[in-house]
Amino acid sequence: MTNIFSSKGILVFASMMLMSRTGFVQAQKTVIQPPDGIVVVRNEQDPALQNGRTLTTALIEDLCLGDISTDTDSSFAAIAFVLVDPEGNIIVLDNKDLCIKIFNAEGKFIRRFGRKGQGPGEIQSPMGMMLSKKNDIVIMDNGNNRLSFFNKDGTCIKSIKLSKGNIYTPVMDSRGYFFGSEFAFSEKVALNLIKLNPEFIHEAVIASINMPGENELPPAELMERFYFQIGKDDDLIWGLNFKYELNFTDHDGKLLRRATRKSIPGSVTRNLFINKLKQENPNRAIPDSISIPKHYPKHLPYFDSIVCDEEGRVFIKTLEGYGSGSIQYDIFNSEGIYISRFKHPENEEIMAIRRGNAYARIRSSEKGNPVVKRYRIIWK
Repeated sequence: MTNIFSSKGILVFASMMLMSRTGFVQAQKTVIQPPDGIVVVRNEQDPALQNGRTLTTALIEDLCLGDISTDTDSSFAAIAFVLVDPEGNIIVLDNKDLCIKIFNAEGKFIRRFGRKGQGPGEIQSPMGMMLSKKNDIVIMDNGNNRLSFFNKDGTCIKSIKLSKGNIYTPVMDSRGYFFGSEFAFSEKVALNLIKLNPEFIHEAVIASINMPGENELPPAELMERFYFQIGKDDDLIWGLNFKYELNFTDHDGKLLRRATRKSIPGSVTRNLFINKLKQENPNRAIPDSISIPKHYPKHLPYFDSIVCDEEGRVFIKTLEGYGSGSIQYDIFNSEGIYISRFKHPENEEIMAIRRGNAYARIRSSEKGNPVVKRYRIIWK
């Protein structure tokens, strides 16, 4: 009989617990790391089986906003952020017109508010949009150096002066705490994942990485960076894009468990490098002798987006299939088990998942318009 308190028994015991809690009969390999006792779920390249079969996921489009360019209320100039409240209202921040537009669950335009400026309720340079526990809309406006809180009527009810430098892609938990990434400058430049209190005052550094020197920086798409999101129970889920590893922490940033997945990243090829140069300058002549700079990474990042739903599932936008027209999304449950995957158009980014629907931003539709699409998520 296996002793569940031996090192081998810990592995067996943890796997049994995950199987019983999730219903996945083929749980992925699970270990507990001494001395801190962190659970690590080591997922294989394919999703775990449930009741002897793979859970399949499909997305069915059922709504498109913004493809009517003649209607200024229902169209967009440039979509920065998309949120969805518990009632299914769709909230879009247009970072060219510098306004917020709200649509109901049927896609009907409700209202528009905000404009460019420095006065109360005006916007200069939005770098993030979040929903508070009260479902107020929170805009991080670096141009005005403040957080602005709006109710659904568009009234600016509160503002907080930013005490830090630029905070990138902030998220907000139900207690009003914020998490974001920032650069820290000393002898070396570091990128930190930080926690801020409800007054947006720095409280803790959760993780940190050193950045390359100025002359060794690759393009933004190939830079190492943090991606993170708030989960179902106010846990923070974060990872570094060049390592397929998800960290599940509590609301204080204490690591609870970690999930990995076997994956082979795509290579950074000469063709990808040339395509990038052409995007930056379409008229530039590319010499035949050009090669990939030595300071570029050898492979692509594993992922570049994390989105969570209310059920605790974690959707990872990978770069598997990059350049082919469609990329793969991986889905993990709240225990860190890899449960499903699906393909999605490469030019679309899923920005919110709510009530069984996924909401994607498309920078330019077939008609050339920025749009938001809603998809019903079908589980089979």
